[in-house]
Amino acid sequence: MSFGRRNLLLRRIEKFYVPIYLDSSHTDLVKEVISIYESCIGKPLHMLDRELVIQIVGNEKLAGGLIHVMRYFYRPRRPKEPKVEPRKLRLRAFELVNRIYKGFVPSSKRDEFLRFLKKELGIEDELDIWADEEEELLLSRVKEVTPEDVIKAYNFEVIDTIFTYAKEVTLQYSSGDLTKGYLAKIIAREAKRKGLLYDMYIKDDRLIVKLYGPVEVFGKPTKYGERISDVMIKIIQMLSSSIDWEIWARVQFKRSMLRVLVISGEHMPSIEMHREVCNDIYDSTLEKRIEDSLRSIGFKVIREPEPIVLRTTIMVPDFIIEKDGRRAYLEVAGYWRDKYAEKKALKLIQLAKTSSRKVPIIVLAEEKLRRYLPDIGIPIIYYRSRGSKVIIPYGKLMLEFNRISS
Repeated sequence: MSFGRRNLLLRRIEKFYVPIYLDSSHTDLVKEVISIYESCIGKPLHMLDRELVIQIVGNEKLAGGLIHVMRYFYRPRRPKEPKVEPRKLRLRAFELVNRIYKGFVPSSKRDEFLRFLKKELGIEDELDIWADEEEELLLSRVKEVTPEDVIKAYNFEVIDTIFTYAKEVTLQYSSGDLTKGYLAKIIAREAKRKGLLYDMYIKDDRLIVKLYGPVEVFGKPTKYGERISDVMIKIIQMLSSSIDWEIWARVQFKRSMLRVLVISGEHMPSIEMHREVCNDIYDSTLEKRIEDSLRSIGFKVIREPEPIVLRTTIMVPDFIIEKDGRRAYLEVAGYWRDKYAEKKALKLIQLAKTSSRKVPIIVLAEEKLRRYLPDIGIPIIYYRSRGSKVIIPYGKLMLEFNRISS
């Protein structure tokens, strides 16, 4: 889990913000933080002086972020497995206090009562009663740690926090080791696997990709932040050797929406992934059910085809369908809602108008989307859902497929 907006350090530059990352200049500072943790190994967690960490770091937000990050390397553990669950011991101790002292042990009787309690409960130390409390657990090192490890983990947490609280993330990519088409294909694939929406286009010879969750229907703007983070961190790792790219985010801070330049090819901090990605959701989506239906009626279905790039328009269809040596693209319109449906319809219109060659593409759309998809010069086949089944008008699909396929 990200370390939260309360620990996020941002610097304002005119009308936007940039995050503050750690680098080699922070090595000595991080060494001091590590030394505090090392000195507390084998001691109860409450002996770890967080105020001292804040004092040494000199910034409460940065200290809070580092304390969060240190949990990757240091964890509390029980000194030994208790014979009886501490919770049961506490309940028994409270019962004895209520029965003998009516709920409160006088200070003059405390030592006498503790001796009685140990004998009655069969414990050697009264701390056994609180052995499951985190502050009483012993600090241990779970993996070797260097200042560089902490710096990379902290920078990852900065990026993860920004994306997790982002309403929308925008990638601008000009050139590098990856072609624009290949990058668009990867982003489209990862977005679909996470149940995210995206817009893609070319402007001034730059690939522009906007990634966001279906907020029009499914609640608060940042609900899909963790999925956005999973996708973008994977893309950042792919772009690490390129220079001409940058990623922006619109981040929710209380009642304000801040525009943040998260990272760019020119300013790439050292990072290392430090959490498991959230599960893909493709197997439960409409596209999977449609793919199964298409195969059942004799089509060969190819997922993740190459993007269609036409001047300023980029389209990443869901499938290529193939039969008897002929093929066509297939775009599935199922999760489209309101403004997103209108955007996708506009892209299809642009595709139909700007193409210097006829692109063999069919739109397979949910019946409810009729009002968003007027005559756009591209064949549209409407399907219906009945429970978990997708009912596709096979005759119409075959007619259009035979007419436009190549």
